[in-house]
Amino acid sequence: MKCNNIVFLIFFSLFSAMLSAQTFWTGEPVLGLFEKPEKVEWVKYYKGRFNDINDVVLTLAGDGKDIKGKMEYLRSKTVFYLVGEAKKNNIILQEYDPEGLITGYLKGEYTESGIRGTWQNVDNNLGSNLKLEEVKNKVEVPSYCGDNKWVRIYTGNIGKDKARMILQKNGAGKVMGSFIFLNKTNTQKIKGYSDTFDNYYLTIKDEMNHPQGKIEGSFDDKNKFNVNYIKASGKEFTATFHPDVNLPVGCHEYADYATSYDVLYPKTRNESFNEWIEEIMLAWNGNAKKYMNEIVSMRQTPIPSMRQMLRAHAWTDIDVYNKDLISGQMHFSSSWTKNPTSQSLNFNLKSGKEILAKDIFKAEFDYVAYAKKYMKNRLLQHAYAKDTSFIEWLDTQQFEAFNFRSEGIYFATGYHPLYGRQSVTIPYKKLKAFFVKNDIIENFMKGKY
Repeated sequence: MKCNNIVFLIFFSLFSAMLSAQTFWTGEPVLGLFEKPEKVEWVKYYKGRFNDINDVVLTLAGDGKDIKGKMEYLRSKTVFYLVGEAKKNNIILQEYDPEGLITGYLKGEYTESGIRGTWQNVDNNLGSNLKLEEVKNKVEVPSYCGDNKWVRIYTGNIGKDKARMILQKNGAGKVMGSFIFLNKTNTQKIKGYSDTFDNYYLTIKDEMNHPQGKIEGSFDDKNKFNVNYIKASGKEFTATFHPDVNLPVGCHEYADYATSYDVLYPKTRNESFNEWIEEIMLAWNGNAKKYMNEIVSMRQTPIPSMRQMLRAHAWTDIDVYNKDLISGQMHFSSSWTKNPTSQSLNFNLKSGKEILAKDIFKAEFDYVAYAKKYMKNRLLQHAYAKDTSFIEWLDTQQFEAFNFRSEGIYFATGYHPLYGRQSVTIPYKKLKAFFVKNDIIENFMKGKY
């Protein structure tokens, strides 16, 4: 009798589990995508982001032959449907809008933590990275888009030389920043990306656009940056960079059928700065949203060619941060403008005010003309020195954008689709005669920063 009770309890437990699973799946809307919902073998939930910015949730189900489901942008509640298959560890899905039209493709690889892959529009001329984590239940609330974005200052040694890096991680895995050997006087620019497995690949170039080296590495759980540094000559060093400063970022994002935008900017403990930069970023973002809404409203129902057609991004590039100031550039880009635009980011954290050109240069000093002449005198050293089109374009440029660097004042042109943004850094000593009395300039001159 006792044995029969045990058998009955085991059978009852299994039956209850099966009934619970069946009830759970029966209540899941994606089952309606299958001709025979009773054949569905599994249902899984995922949360993630497009380009590490726009929050999405996926519900996927499989019947042993097909995989079907839906994807939803959490902020806009825009829904797309997914149909495809899995082969070994790879998954390939077609994306459909509510009208049943193909709008894109998702391709990914199953990992221990979820799915990592890419999304492409139907014309295969626009794509995004996609990183998904499997979760037990469907997520309803979006996360903060500034998570996993940061501005960090690192110091470490390359061989016997002490170096400092300022790195900023933005959306889409993009990384930018600056690099300087502290016993030398030239700031170099860092640009690169992180892959879906959080490995970082960065290139270093000098101001004349000559390659100086590469950095490949990853962060440990204490945010130390363990890297291989490969000089342009091919000589390699292993190094560990330690974080000195870690700034969070302010962030705003949104995405739906046809539009997406994101705004990223550093946040400090200085409320005056935080209010100043947020006002600038949100004003630009408001204008971008207004334009996108006007374009979308021209058509009641979007079509596949409009998928992610309107995109806008704003971000910063920081060269100096200390207790007295933060300095760099703000950049603005949209899919409907020819080139990105920029604005100087120079803020005195002690006075709580923006630093303008008149605050550091004498009124009679034409710094734009001076920077342009200085750049022309260095043209023979430039990687594009023999490109006549580059020389002609450069001659039309003004060097109005400026910010501070450890070794001098950085001046930059506007953007060019081929040549990018060109710049020149003029040492403080060469500009000494043109400065007004200014505590920040004096501290740079004395090497305190």
